[in-house]
Amino acid sequence: MKILNKIALSVALLGATSIANAGMITQWSYINEAGFTAAEPNAVTKSGFVSAGSSILTQDTWKKLSWGDALTPSGKSSLVVDSPVTGVINTANVGQSLADSDFQQGTDLIHNNYRIGGPSSNALTGATLLDGLKLSAANWDVPFDLSGIEGLAPELSIKFDFLETPNRPAGKCVDGSTPGTDVNDVDPNEKFGCDDYFILDPLSGLNVTLNDRGDLDPTNDFVEFTTTFDLIDLGFPKALAQSLQLVTKYEVVTRLTGLTVTTLFCGNQAAPCLGFATEELKKNVLFASFAVRAVPAPAGLAFLGLALLGLGINARRKKA
Repeated sequence: MKILNKIALSVALLGATSIANAGMITQWSYINEAGFTAAEPNAVTKSGFVSAGSSILTQDTWKKLSWGDALTPSGKSSLVVDSPVTGVINTANVGQSLADSDFQQGTDLIHNNYRIGGPSSNALTGATLLDGLKLSAANWDVPFDLSGIEGLAPELSIKFDFLETPNRPAGKCVDGSTPGTDVNDVDPNEKFGCDDYFILDPLSGLNVTLNDRGDLDPTNDFVEFTTTFDLIDLGFPKALAQSLQLVTKYEVVTRLTGLTVTTLFCGNQAAPCLGFATEELKKNVLFASFAVRAVPAPAGLAFLGLALLGLGINARRKKA
């Protein structure tokens, strides 16, 4: 009750004619965590265990998967997530087109793609990448204190097939390309090596868009995942939000870039698909970044209504 009275009085002092636009969270502090689950086969080595109880993720995860017998000083082939990542991000305005400056660094995925030996049956064939984002309100564009609001953006669960290709194929690579044509090899005169592939399983329930940067070379295509969350669903009082005409819905746009995007070579999946190619004998990084954008709230005379509510409360107190 003290909080409501404080807010009502603050709005009343603004004056009945001080009708503002919907208030929103303008800045967030964040923590972004990612990890692997469901790695196949069991022979894949898992390290960097993180329990769900010490993480914002809903399941136990691993930060690193590695497989095969090392044939170079670089070691085994491996997948590694750079997690966690923390920072501060500003909210993009309602209806605003996102610019590069709206994005902040998230948890990157690294594929150390090296020559390996050992049974091919021990090589990674698939896993699930979990990616979670916790946002805490740092600033609102309203004239009273609403600090302490926290929310978890919907957790991304991205299952993918992984294709470990032969180091020295006989003839063409599995995608039809010539071995060694796009490999940063230690000996450029030695033509071998094929791209490995992440092929994402169908992402039901996620809004996925494939984009071409245009101003960069084709290897810098990016993929975006858009998810939406509502503060009301996370416990923020609905009546208070409506009275203050607050924006409670926000969308998180996750952008993945840095690897060649593939839509035609799909491994065991049906075309078209969505995936990424990684080069042999190279540290390949799938850079992750994200932006937060406000979703429009219903229009109304909320500030005027709450000002009158505050005045009404004071009037009843005087009568009492």
